[in-house]
Amino acid sequence: VLLYTGHEKINVVEKTIIKKHPKTKLDLNAITKGFAVDEVFHFLQSKGFTNLFVEIGGEVQCSGRNQLNKYWSIGIENPSGGNKSDQIFAAIVYSGGGAVVTSGNYRNFVDVNGKILGHTINPKTGFPIQTNVLSVTVLSNSCMVADAWATALMVMDYETGLKKVTENPDIKAVWILDKKDGSRRVARSVGAKVDDSIYEIIR
Repeated sequence: VLLYTGHEKINVVEKTIIKKHPKTKLDLNAITKGFAVDEVFHFLQSKGFTNLFVEIGGEVQCSGRNQLNKYWSIGIENPSGGNKSDQIFAAIVYSGGGAVVTSGNYRNFVDVNGKILGHTINPKTGFPIQTNVLSVTVLSNSCMVADAWATALMVMDYETGLKKVTENPDIKAVWILDKKDGSRRVARSVGAKVDDSIYEIIR
């Protein structure tokens, strides 16, 4: 499959997509929901609404305040297991504007002879990723951008992902990491230029 996988297997010429291999396929799943959220959000904005919360399949874009005149609160799910397995959320993002998207590798998986393999595939190797990253939540002003980055960061280990996020002024991220003792750790990036967003890390 790797023989016909990768962006270099397609050319875009004058708004026309040309495949270099007949088996190459385009799967826009990593950005489609985010794009749809942005479209609905901007449509409602064009109608004059300012206090908005648009969500499709867990992808969120919001602005203004909620019905209690407070920041919108978006929970980051606590992966099952660990030292606080009965805790629903690992963190909460309080946002006055922007997109919040989470990608995880702890729900869709298979057990192969006792080895748990997640659904995220490394595009370079063709095999499921093997890192201590359980989920990544990305904040951006664009839900489509956040959607794409959440998927991309799931393929990277935490150190590589943190470097990428630190270099990108348009995003910031929260990672849920699986520690060697089975407990969970919440790690986050700082310094990105994303609209009013505050983290509450639940210990």
